[in-house]
Amino acid sequence: MNESRVIVSSRSYQHLTNANGLIVRTAAALIFVGLGIGLVFGLDASLSRARAVDLVLKSEMGQSVEFNDNRDVSPKSKGDTYTFFSTLMFDAVVRTPTSKFTANVDLSYQAFAGPGAEQLMDAFNHGMRASMETRQKLTTYTLGGSWTRRDASTVQIEDIGFATVHGKVDTYVAEGGARRELTPQESIGWATRVTALQFSSQPGIRTGTNSLDVTSTADWLRQLSELTSVTSALQFEWQSLDNASGTNNFIWRPNAGVQHRLTKQLTLKVSGGAAVTTVMQDVTTPIPPATTPLPSGTKFGWLADLLLTYKLKTMEVAFFAGHTVAPSALGDLQERSTVSLTYRQEITPISALSLSGMFSRIKAPPGSNAILIDQSAFIGNAADVYIASIGYDYQLARDWNANLTYRFTHRQNEANSANSNAVMVSVKHGMTLWHDDR
Repeated sequence: MNESRVIVSSRSYQHLTNANGLIVRTAAALIFVGLGIGLVFGLDASLSRARAVDLVLKSEMGQSVEFNDNRDVSPKSKGDTYTFFSTLMFDAVVRTPTSKFTANVDLSYQAFAGPGAEQLMDAFNHGMRASMETRQKLTTYTLGGSWTRRDASTVQIEDIGFATVHGKVDTYVAEGGARRELTPQESIGWATRVTALQFSSQPGIRTGTNSLDVTSTADWLRQLSELTSVTSALQFEWQSLDNASGTNNFIWRPNAGVQHRLTKQLTLKVSGGAAVTTVMQDVTTPIPPATTPLPSGTKFGWLADLLLTYKLKTMEVAFFAGHTVAPSALGDLQERSTVSLTYRQEITPISALSLSGMFSRIKAPPGSNAILIDQSAFIGNAADVYIASIGYDYQLARDWNANLTYRFTHRQNEANSANSNAVMVSVKHGMTLWHDDR
């Protein structure tokens, strides 16, 4: 990649990292996605003259309560935190002989209480998503868009196990792709995903950095036999951060993999590749006083993942090991190594027990927009996270399900460590509102 062209490109798109530009452009993209979905779906129904239309409307409501003695997993706990989460979701699925349209609306509310909720704000965690898939002869096209508003600390805890930021995060996504069947055993595909993040919080509360991310992937899939398939892919990701240095990240990821069913119950999936990451800072952006400019440069890394799954009628065990270089759910670039083991056993037809354990080593590459470190006790640019959990699922009645979970989290680095204990109880009710099969 020519460096001068990269600099020109990053300057040309610098206005995209402006907060207003982010919202306007992403909102416009979602509007076009919605119009495209409606147009393609209407054309499909008209051209196929299909009388067979399957419409399903579903809803889900639930209530959960979580007690946590150190929710952020910080070295000095702020105190106990009680989280009350009420969910109300609606799903719609429309199918024709050649197309599928789905829409989802999430109207959830999250409330916090206790001494540890000082920086947390009660608010709606809501969003909407629409997607469409249509098949024309040998090619399948997909199109979708979504918007969600969530508590930033909750998103970060779900992603890496602990929290360093608070406030709200709006996530806008527009995506599309196509897959072409070359032969019954071979296909090629392309997909592009645009993600914009915007943070908001009260004064004095640390939050994340607004960003725009564009990821494009081209892949090839070959089914060698009923038991084995191979794949190769090339992915390019561009991320622009609205920070003081005007950071731009460019990541190339070539990789290849194989999936093989070793026995009737045992499946192995392995892949590996490289990650070529170029971090560039906008030299024309004024640097605030007493601020150290972030470094620029190119780093070569590696990618790998291994998934081993063993399934019986009432039991499933999965082992995973992987290494990635990618932005986190909140947009900060991370190099992450993960090992996990999960086990689920059905005790009776209406109850099940699950166990899981995970270790992650998360590192912020030089020059990245790191938000791994939340206070002086955690110095450096890396963190080790250990998570163990045990859960029990029980079907109370038809369409009524309950869950009880305990989770232990340990976080450490060279300077300090912290623990967190959480107990969660949830009850959910799902129902079909309408099913019209013509």
